[in-house]
Amino acid sequence: MTSEDGEPTLRHSEISMPPVWAEQPESPATPEVVTAVAADEPSAGPASCPEPCDDAIAESAFAESPVAADGEPSTSEPTQPAKPAPVLPFSPSELASFGDRGALRPVPGKIPTQPTELLAHVPDTAVEWFDRGGLSVRGVSVRGHVHRYEGSVRQDQLAVGEVGRTWVLAVSDGLGSQANSHLGAALASRFVVGWAAAEHLLDSDYPLISCAEVAGVLLDGARQRELDPRTVSATLTFAVVDPRPRLDDAGIPHWRLAVAQIGDSHAYLLRDGVWSQVTPQGTDDAMANVVDPLPKHTEATVVYLDAVAGDLLALTSDGVGILLEDQPEFAAALAGLWVGAAPSPAALLFVVDGSVKSYDDDRTFLGIRFGDGR
Repeated sequence: MTSEDGEPTLRHSEISMPPVWAEQPESPATPEVVTAVAADEPSAGPASCPEPCDDAIAESAFAESPVAADGEPSTSEPTQPAKPAPVLPFSPSELASFGDRGALRPVPGKIPTQPTELLAHVPDTAVEWFDRGGLSVRGVSVRGHVHRYEGSVRQDQLAVGEVGRTWVLAVSDGLGSQANSHLGAALASRFVVGWAAAEHLLDSDYPLISCAEVAGVLLDGARQRELDPRTVSATLTFAVVDPRPRLDDAGIPHWRLAVAQIGDSHAYLLRDGVWSQVTPQGTDDAMANVVDPLPKHTEATVVYLDAVAGDLLALTSDGVGILLEDQPEFAAALAGLWVGAAPSPAALLFVVDGSVKSYDDDRTFLGIRFGDGR
């Protein structure tokens, strides 16, 4: 998040990542976390058996009572064994096939041209994916569990587009406190992936860019529908990528990309199994609910990156970003999906939509994996 008064600060989370589909050991170790922002969550303690409780089930759920040195049973409370991490029932990059394989690959190879009109219906889940030129894009946006419980719509949006020689990826998160923020998120994300100015972001190293034109789209959308402009408030984070790599003196491909951010939807780089936040935090208080959204705020902070083969750039709404920083098991599972290749949308959805106590916001993840550059 970026406050109006504070200087932006960078924050990094570094977590070692075992593959999510690997066979789980009998006593899995908790991944070591080095982070400057997230305090450890208090333990919820062993789960209690609901009433009525079957004796056989209850006995099997707990370890045998330990025996003291004198042979008498210990009076200490039995402990419940650690719950193993969920394991994918298939390889992350595997796609279903029945009978003879079809002549056409199921993985899209082109970015479709999207209509500019907004759909009145907001689906529970949205998926984007394609492979081209050794690069793989995968994205899912899912309605938060609390929104499913309430019967309210998903306020997150994601979009992918092509502008000139560049690809543009966008994630927008409508403010939960605003009734029409899902509209603002849709307007912002869909407009920016076709925005002509986005292509020129790679022509400079300027750390700020005006998104007044994007804000104007939200204001026009609110005006046409006779809405208070504040009710369409939304964050926006978008990446501009040149899919054509440049080779260094050793013949190693590199990709130049820029990430622009308004609000608290963050971008992360996954390299060698380590997640690093690349967008500025904007406040030293991790618990502060400070958001500077469109259309009121129009200036975006820009970060420039150099990606190499095997890297993953991920744009996230805070529903995923906070989980990455607070939940090592979730971060490890998400990273494990991308080892060696991009996952199928089903595998990505399996992890992103997982159940985590007290983390019930909409979740959006849009990533681009840089391959061999062919």
